[in-house]
Amino acid sequence: PKGNILIDCLSPSPDLVSRFNALGGVSYLFITHKDHANHHSEWKSLTNCTRIIHVDDIITKKENNKIFESTEDCEIQIKGNQPTLLDGISDLEIIPLSGHTKGSMGLLYRKKFLFSGDSLAWSDTVQTLVAFRLVCWYDWNTQIESIKKLSNYDFTWVLPGHEDPYHGKNVSETKQHLKRCVEDMSKLPGGMTPMWRFGTAMNLLMKRSRFWEFIAVQLLPAESAQMYESQFGKRVMWERMMLVLVVGIVLYYLWAFLV
Repeated sequence: PKGNILIDCLSPSPDLVSRFNALGGVSYLFITHKDHANHHSEWKSLTNCTRIIHVDDIITKKENNKIFESTEDCEIQIKGNQPTLLDGISDLEIIPLSGHTKGSMGLLYRKKFLFSGDSLAWSDTVQTLVAFRLVCWYDWNTQIESIKKLSNYDFTWVLPGHEDPYHGKNVSETKQHLKRCVEDMSKLPGGMTPMWRFGTAMNLLMKRSRFWEFIAVQLLPAESAQMYESQFGKRVMWERMMLVLVVGIVLYYLWAFLV
């Protein structure tokens, strides 16, 4: 009744804005976490929407840089880790999901559709719900606890910011996948992924060839390589051992030749 909601920001092209206006416009812009906030000021100027972000993910004007723009002026700033209704609307529940970033949030619509940002997604490779250790910018153990509490909700859809969506047959099936997700997450070490290491690997992965993928993954720390292996079906650790073996053989014969 209060208008449409845009989940996270994308560049507001004139055609896109006109399509939203034809549907009734954008009343709210829900920002699931800080690295999905770019272009929020453009959407504000074009639609006069009310922007929503968690206080722990606000980028101050002092921190404003070429990567992230300031979000200090967002109208609704969520605090704490307790669920709350979006502007008092009963069908829209905000669920703090700290972990990927400190102020990550999900939005539950009609107790059925969970907009999960970068906290949770479906993996066709392992055929279950997954979280991403490789892109955990805040704290992995905190993210595990956040995913655990999702079992307290009844939903059958997961609509993520990246990767594949999920549609379960029923609530029970969704909770089974959440349980497996937590079990898989618990096998990986806590902490977070250093941005410089992730950025270097991703730049190589963007070359979209098996060779550069192989080189990129070797740059990842062991726990991230294990995550990459489990979620993308790549035999990363086996390849790493083979690389060490081949390098060892080459060095041995080089030494033998020189001596």
